Amino acid sequence: MGSAATTQNPGSEFKGNIGLTSSTHGDQVAVRSNILIATNDSEIRSNMGELFETYDVRTVWAKSVEEVKAIIGKTDIAACFCGFWLVDGTYREVVRFLKRQQIEIPAIIVCAPACPHEYRDYLAALNLRAFDFICHPYRRTDLERILQSESSLIF
Repeated sequence: MGSAATTQNPGSEFKGNIGLTSSTHGDQVAVRSNILIATNDSEIRSNMGELFETYDVRTVWAKSVEEVKAIIGKTDIAACFCGFWLVDGTYREVVRFLKRQQIEIPAIIVCAPACPHEYRDYLAALNLRAFDFICHPYRRTDLERILQSESSLIF
């Protein structure tokens, strides 16, 4: 398949707010959410990477459905931002896979900058029970609305 893209995106060091949770001893400890960005599109990767730079999250990258499955199997993921196309499949396979997990992971579909049929794809994604949809140009306000509407995300 190629190299696993599970490394942190350069420049997306942990910035911004830190979520807090209780430890086993009752102390408050910092928790960083892992956000999976699954896409084969270099423009989405670049734009979403820049957008997440200001958040205290760890971005985990995948270019294929198989990489998504491997990452989900070994990493706690708070949300998955997924482009329409991956090396070996589409967002549909990713959404279906995420829905079958013991703890459901919200899938946010990311429309590529050159997507000519975004309304039709939006409806198809929601029909698959995707959590949300974000279109280019990706705006911080849209990202914040999505992240705030998913109460299990820690930011």
